[in-house]
Amino acid sequence: MLIVDNSSLYVAVEHILQHNPKFIAVDTEFIRRKNTFFPSLSLVQICFQEQVLIIDVLSKHLNDYTPLKNIFNHPDIIKIFYDCSQDVVALSDILNIIPYPIVDLQAMIMLYKSYSSPPSYMKMVYDILGHTIDKSEKTSNWMIRPLSKTQIIYASVDVLYLYRLYQNYVIHDFQKYDLNKKSCFFEDMQNIYHNTSNILQNALSNYFPSISMLAVYCLSNARIQSSVEEISKKYNLDSKLVSDTLNKHLPQVQEIDFDEQLHDLLSICKIFIRSKCLVYDISYTYVVRKKTQLKEFIMGYDNNNIIRNGWRYSFCGKELSDFISGRQNIQFSLKHNKIISVNKKTNK
Repeated sequence: MLIVDNSSLYVAVEHILQHNPKFIAVDTEFIRRKNTFFPSLSLVQICFQEQVLIIDVLSKHLNDYTPLKNIFNHPDIIKIFYDCSQDVVALSDILNIIPYPIVDLQAMIMLYKSYSSPPSYMKMVYDILGHTIDKSEKTSNWMIRPLSKTQIIYASVDVLYLYRLYQNYVIHDFQKYDLNKKSCFFEDMQNIYHNTSNILQNALSNYFPSISMLAVYCLSNARIQSSVEEISKKYNLDSKLVSDTLNKHLPQVQEIDFDEQLHDLLSICKIFIRSKCLVYDISYTYVVRKKTQLKEFIMGYDNNNIIRNGWRYSFCGKELSDFISGRQNIQFSLKHNKIISVNKKTNK
């Protein structure tokens, strides 16, 4: 069902709420524009009991998103996503809320099985459901109206298979896993909601590898700009001339090649985490989402680093912190590329 006006959206959402569903599947279609941190949302797809709603948020007759807020804020309805980061950003930007509670099915799968890289949605649909998805419409222009028939079919099938994927995976696999992994997973889902600042931080990470670097950049530029304004006003000089002169004479600090200096330590930490992931059957790329996160952890200047907090700290962060600080030894098998033993250092 294609929803293009306020009244249809209200009726459709009321129909869902009347049935008190335990979960709904959610997907979005959007495009990214240059010079913006947030994606431009085009469609919101919801699947409930094999029924699909395609909500056209660009329709000129649809401007009241209250029904969507009601369902995305409903505490008893789990919102199922696949690789939810961009969907959550797109929805939070237009609705001014973060969907809750949520389940990122990709995260769940990576936590319960070791993958060399994040498994694509297409792969999971094929592996679990046995269906092949035609992704030819994925890169089409979702901002043009009217939508083509193939676009509508693509959007419908995408969220329908997500609904079925969750049903199959949760019923047949998730329920049998140990409580420790479930606790880790729900901790991560809670963090997506509570750490709302992470949305902005992740959006900026394409431009600045860490929020610390962004802060230094902003602070240094603010100080230079403040000096330019003060000197220009005091001596009645052209601000551009002052700015060019300052930039010319300011000392140029050579950038430190962290990659080379930390290469050995970074390699050891990677082997340690990968070894533990193999033992516990967890995807390495789920424990360490980005290469910069492990670098920041080693440098020790970001207390909000994910490896320093929560279940990841218990899983590998504590032992690595002790190793980096010299309080602990880690022995590896070079032949098998795995941990032999982890021992506390003793004072002789």
